Amino acid sequence: EFRRVLFRSPAFIEKFSELYSLYPFSDEKYGHSIASINGGMEHQTMTTMDSYGSTLIAHELGHQVHNDLWKGIILSSLFLFVVFYGVQNLLSLYVHPYFQTEMIHPFGVLCFLVVFSLVQIPAGFVQTLFSRWRERLADQFAFERMGTGEKLADSLERLTYQNQGLFKPNKYIEFFTYSHPAPWRRILKLRGAQG
Repeated sequence: EFRRVLFRSPAFIEKFSELYSLYPFSDEKYGHSIASINGGMEHQTMTTMDSYGSTLIAHELGHQVHNDLWKGIILSSLFLFVVFYGVQNLLSLYVHPYFQTEMIHPFGVLCFLVVFSLVQIPAGFVQTLFSRWRERLADQFAFERMGTGEKLADSLERLTYQNQGLFKPNKYIEFFTYSHPAPWRRILKLRGAQG
């Protein structure tokens, strides 16, 4: 079974390159890694998964096709730069120039950490919304490529129970802490898209 799934990966990459753009690492090998990570994770030239499944591979390749890894890194780096720049300017303009971060004046680092912690609350929420949106796009991508959402829905359901995760968490816990849409939302959407 796993060989059949693995041998579909080149066809997936070729089809995605045809539909979207050339796979950015087409001159390199693409691999799969099995690890007990309870799901899957896309990397530049590899997908790490807990089991072989064509829908999981299509889902993770969907992240790659949409450059999710780079978009997340850019968003986080931009946020960090803006906060650091803002703290540095606020300290020099309104507090005292000696609070700027330098080797002889490290107090600015403490100020940065305090402000960063306060700003991280709304910014972290924006990053969470971004992550949920990208996850929905990857689910949609896998659904469109596979022609069915049932296999991915079954995998998500199995994964949730295997990890002893909450299938339908408290709406406030989900809203404030989940980086992905809750399993029940994704599964219903995947199964509802079929009918």
